[in-house]
Amino acid sequence: MIEARKSSRLSPQEKNLQTMLLSMTVPFRDGGGLVFPLGFPFAGYELDEWQFERYRSLLDRSLLSPEMKREGRVVVAVFFTLVGVIIGGSIFTYSFSLFENSPVGQGLRQWFPVVWFAPFVLFVVYSYAFAQRFARAVQEQFPGARKTSRTAYLRRRLLGYMAAKSFKPLRALALVLFALPLGVLMLAAGLWIPVAYYAFLGLLLLFVAAFKGCLLLVYWSFRRRQGCGPTAENLKPV
Repeated sequence: MIEARKSSRLSPQEKNLQTMLLSMTVPFRDGGGLVFPLGFPFAGYELDEWQFERYRSLLDRSLLSPEMKREGRVVVAVFFTLVGVIIGGSIFTYSFSLFENSPVGQGLRQWFPVVWFAPFVLFVVYSYAFAQRFARAVQEQFPGARKTSRTAYLRRRLLGYMAAKSFKPLRALALVLFALPLGVLMLAAGLWIPVAYYAFLGLLLLFVAAFKGCLLLVYWSFRRRQGCGPTAENLKPV
């Protein structure tokens, strides 16, 4: 199975598949399990054994198909093209003195920091659109599937996410210590000046700090009980 393979040997599509299998599915000992096509905070579905296996097969075909690989390459190409345009435009407007006092140059200098969000917004929108397509496919495949709570086995799913990502607690702690105070300062500055860009960036940093902080709490709780961090091998069916 893909979960048992070394993450360093996996392609990007296989890494995404491993992450979704470990963090968005919860197998039961008696067969079947829960699936969360859109992840948290969206609701999941409880599937019988044959449905659960079909779901895994559908997930495998969706992420590893040639069409999906081509689509992924297009998104990556657009992402880096946007980054290149933003970097090039920033260098151009800041390098030529004729832009210093012109309204156009001043406007560009104000907007380029904001435009930096465009590549990441593209990535988020694409990820959500793909998840929505997959969720619709699941509903078509299993029209009678029972819905379950969005928080069902949330701790188990977070452990699966950490196992798939080879979670590094010290790196996460360093990120929390960096993102939390900086996020507070950016949010305060953005609301005080006010500059929407600073406020949005501050909220983003606070979200990252909160997410990594939750992962750390779940990680240390698991490690205290099991004596080791979560891996695909020690995450058994519930």
